[in-house]
Formats: sequence, C-alpha cells, structure tokens
Amino acid sequence: MMTFVQFANDECDYGMGLELGMDLFCYGSHYFHKVAGQLLPLAYNLLKRDLFAKIIEDHLASRSEEDIDQLAGEPAVL
Repeated sequence: MMTFVQFANDECDYGMGLELGMDLFCYGSHYFHKVAGQLLPLAYNLLKRDLFAKIIEDHLASRSEEDIDQLAGEPAVL
C-alpha cells in the first residue's frame, strides 16, 4: 500500500497518503504510529499545511506516553 501512496504522491494525488495516514492514526494502534508518522507529515507538507504536519508529529511523540491525561484538573463541561 505504501508503494501505491508513493505513486499517488508522484502524480500529485496527495489525498491518498492523507487518507491512509488518517485511517491508521484514528485506528490508534501503536503498531501503526511509525507509518502514520511517515504518511501524515508528508501529506500535510505536500498540501502546504505545514502546521498540521508539526501538530501530528508532536501528538504522535506524546501519544505513546503512559497515563497522559490532558484534561486532568479541568472542570467538567456539561
């Protein structure tokens, strides 16, 4: 599948890499972090959305940490 994404990128069809990367990212398995970390930043950079590439790189770097609770201490919103 990665080969097909590379072919698509060569043909300026950057959405294929973005879609596969998002599917793997949303699945959430740590087995796919490396592949999602390759596909998504490349797709975002090719689409001229560099900030999204940085966000996904930072998120994947902290996603593997244990017991990360970004809402700890925040009041519940109803």
